[in-house]
Amino acid sequence: MTRCSLDTMRARERTEVAIILGAAVLGGCSGGGLITSPGGDGGLGAQGTLLDGGATDAKGETGTPGATGATGAPGPMGNAGATGATGASGATGATGASGANGATGASGATGAGGATGASGATGASGATGASGATGASGATGASGATGASGATGASGATGASGATGASGATGASGATGASGATGASGATGASGATGASGATGASGATGASGASGATGATGAAGAGLLWTTVSSSTSGQPNHGYIVTGSSEVTVTLPAVGSLAIGDQVAFTNTATSTLVVSLGASETFGSAPGALGGAWFDITPSSPLSGITWSAVSSDATGADLVAIVTGGDIWTSTDRGVTWTDGTPTGAAHDQSWFGCASDATGTNLVAVVNSGDIWTSTSGGAWTNRTASTSASGQPWGVVVSSGNGTKLAASESNSGGDIWTSTDSGATWTNRTVLQGGGPAGPSGQNWIGLASDVTGDKLAAVANGGDVWTSTDAGVTWINRTSGQGSPSGLELWSIVSDSSGQNLMVGVNGGGDIWTSNNGGQDWNNATQSSAIGGRGHWVAIASDATGSHLFGGDQGGAMWVSNDSGNTWSNQTPTVSDGFSQDWVSIASSADGASVLASASQGGLWHDTVAGGLLLGTAGSTLTLTYTGGGVFYVQSVTGSWGQL
Repeated sequence: MTRCSLDTMRARERTEVAIILGAAVLGGCSGGGLITSPGGDGGLGAQGTLLDGGATDAKGETGTPGATGATGAPGPMGNAGATGATGASGATGATGASGANGATGASGATGAGGATGASGATGASGATGASGATGASGATGASGATGASGATGASGATGASGATGASGATGASGATGASGATGASGATGASGATGASGATGASGATGASGASGATGATGAAGAGLLWTTVSSSTSGQPNHGYIVTGSSEVTVTLPAVGSLAIGDQVAFTNTATSTLVVSLGASETFGSAPGALGGAWFDITPSSPLSGITWSAVSSDATGADLVAIVTGGDIWTSTDRGVTWTDGTPTGAAHDQSWFGCASDATGTNLVAVVNSGDIWTSTSGGAWTNRTASTSASGQPWGVVVSSGNGTKLAASESNSGGDIWTSTDSGATWTNRTVLQGGGPAGPSGQNWIGLASDVTGDKLAAVANGGDVWTSTDAGVTWINRTSGQGSPSGLELWSIVSDSSGQNLMVGVNGGGDIWTSNNGGQDWNNATQSSAIGGRGHWVAIASDATGSHLFGGDQGGAMWVSNDSGNTWSNQTPTVSDGFSQDWVSIASSADGASVLASASQGGLWHDTVAGGLLLGTAGSTLTLTYTGGGVFYVQSVTGSWGQL
């Protein structure tokens, strides 16, 4: 159908409608023209129009307003505008929460040492939540002339997040694991401690008397001693006692090793007016049992030139074999055989007849040091000549009182013993000295200017401890560079008449002696805390503890009361026993210095004008004066342990 035909048909349709409504529409198709009269608003009818030279139609009367014409059919659709850009996809909804883990499978029944049943499988993860709906497309642009592409539409709004997925169902419990194989038997535990002895059972009924047996062989000699009186020299027998009589010197040689059994004893009682000499046999020695610690003391200076000398200090090496003893206004004496023999180390020269106040030895007895009050510091190596180390220095002429040494003799420390004194140290075996306290100030806050009367060192020489008379205990952990007051608080010996201090090899266990009716105080943590070790004992509050000593562990302690008694503790000061030597003039030893070996089994003590005393016998002869007694016990290996002594005994 042509465009004209289509338009004509549409015009006719409109004409028919107009006639019905009382209006006239004339039209035709000519030269491609088209006259239409769209429906109006119900006003005057449309006026005729002359087309193609036709006569003018007469004007009709005004018709009754027609009803509103039907809305004309929509005109053809204009070309579509460019499609707006697709809105951005809405964000994917949040992933649903993972399903809860399945419950752990029940543990398998416990087999003998069986393996634990496998855990139940983990429940499946919950399904992922549905993605959010895609945002709606932007509205289509209005139709218009086709022109340039329309602007891209704005992105659509982000879709709402999807709902959280439901939690997955709980996984089924795992099956019970099979019982494990029985584990191998464990190693046999250590034997338990021996139980206490059971109570004694009731006595059984008396049995009938048996027939008389044959006479048995003669039994061995009982533990008792068979006593014999002798007035001349003889050879001793095991488990015999000898009563010495007469006016002549009697020598009893101890039994030969081959005839002895461990535990055998030999005893002596000297009722004679002369000396009893007890002599060792071949390959035999005297000794002290470890831990006996003062069980028997011997005067090792019974005769000239060592008797009656005013001894001021002693020192020992770690073994107790190499000893040093110094004399105020005299010389330095040394021994390399536990005091059996002594050598004057300063018989002549500048070191002779000095006012020696303190001495110390390294662990080997090789490097020795001694100080002179209002004088100098001297050193000796390997028993050689003594060398003045402070002459023409600022350290010369100081009131030196105490000196200590490290285990290797490299680090030394010395203190001035009058008020206003200081502590000096050396790190090169005494070649040079440094005043360590003068730069730190005095008074309560500083260590300078104290009356340093006691000084101690650990084996390294780094940990030092010092006591000031009437003051406090100070310690250093850096070889004297810095110092800390350890007794400024309550529960300490602060302000007492402190007189002496010693240290074990670690510097942790310290012991302080108080003079003037005081006590012995101990610390097991380098001076941080203190314990009065004698206040609850028989010697509490009445000692004059000028001389004290410790072994390398702080277990075996020794205290010499200036009033004459010697007290020993084998449990770090918890308990004390009186081990005073029994001498002819009673307890009159004025103890001034004590030195111990590292194990505490060999101790040397000096008494002012009372000689040198040793509690380990090292010589080959023991000399007992009239009225003395001695008991020896054989401990094996050719060693006779000095079990007990009374009276006055010497040693050669």
